[in-house]
Amino acid sequence: MLSAGGPVTALRHHDRVVEAGEDLVRPGDPVDESFTCLSGWLFTYYLLEDGRRQILGFTLPGEVISLIGETGPAPFGLQAMTQVRVCAASNAALGRWLRGRCEESQRLMLNVSQHATLAYGLVTSLGRRTARERVAYLLLELHMRLGTASDGNVRSMPLTQSIIADALGLTAVHVNRTLAQLREVGVVSYVNRRLHIVDGQRLWQEAGAERDPLLTRLRNDTAASAAKQKLI
Repeated sequence: MLSAGGPVTALRHHDRVVEAGEDLVRPGDPVDESFTCLSGWLFTYYLLEDGRRQILGFTLPGEVISLIGETGPAPFGLQAMTQVRVCAASNAALGRWLRGRCEESQRLMLNVSQHATLAYGLVTSLGRRTARERVAYLLLELHMRLGTASDGNVRSMPLTQSIIADALGLTAVHVNRTLAQLREVGVVSYVNRRLHIVDGQRLWQEAGAERDPLLTRLRNDTAASAAKQKLI
């Protein structure tokens, strides 16, 4: 679903490697670059004065982190969950390059819009979904965003219970208990950072997402990608 590469890759002036647990962007850093994630996982986070952290979203391989509209110190951080390699493009150069390039500008706008839609889904989870719905929805969303795989029911995901907790406004203990409940009823198993979807239809039900427009779109995009690969 999310746009990949595009103008950031075209204007790359250097690549950066960030180790797991390190920041690509720290809160308060000057913002002057945008990135494409070439490999690895990152999350965006907001940090309160007392050190409490709210994870705002996840960036997966191939996705763009567009900071072109930001100026001054970054109000958020970007942290690597695994070793990450990104290519960087100067926001000034990116802005100049996009002038008069309607198609590329639309691609970048679409990427920003899609990430905003994911953020709206997270806000809805924080405000209205139960703990069980929150965990099921997040696992389902990430599973769909990863696209097709050789084993469609098993995914490697570098999510710790602490990371899930900070994304969903829960405690790590609550996350552990919720994952155990989903395992006991035969929906999913998440062990050693590997997600095994035991009952896909039930997972959609647990997430309360059978008519969810975002996840329905992700599912349709995944199905279309799988059908295309069969034709190749």
